[in-house]
Amino acid sequence: MIRSAMSLALCLLAASALARPSFTYVQGSYVFSSLDEEGLAADVHAAGLAASVELGDSFHLWGGVGRGWVDEDAFSHDVTSVSGGAGFHVEAGKALLYGRAGYLFSEAEGRHLIDETEFQGAGGGIDLGTVSIGESDDGALVEGGVRAFVA
Repeated sequence: MIRSAMSLALCLLAASALARPSFTYVQGSYVFSSLDEEGLAADVHAAGLAASVELGDSFHLWGGVGRGWVDEDAFSHDVTSVSGGAGFHVEAGKALLYGRAGYLFSEAEGRHLIDETEFQGAGGGIDLGTVSIGESDDGALVEGGVRAFVA
């Protein structure tokens, strides 16, 4: 009898903890797409990891890292981003409305193989070899939304 009462108490405690969505979480993601368009056949990948820690009833800290890449014989591109910041959330029924502010850093690198067939002009073909790019940017990030259970 005592075991049954303890089990019921633990179930009720767990259910009450899930009465609203939480901002303490770890989230992983992976996306794959295979492109097959005219003259282009490439595989596109993206992966990410994000986490948030709830601080009290209304605040949270969050951060994440993501990487996307495309590989094909004639080109490859990589994009990496890192972000983090602080947020505020309020209850609206069984949902949470939230706003966040933070910092975002992104870096892109790529390689494009250019062959002579791309530059057939009056003077004939020109072989330019490989062109590489590398860019980075950073700045402020502001977002807002709703977190709620579905069902």
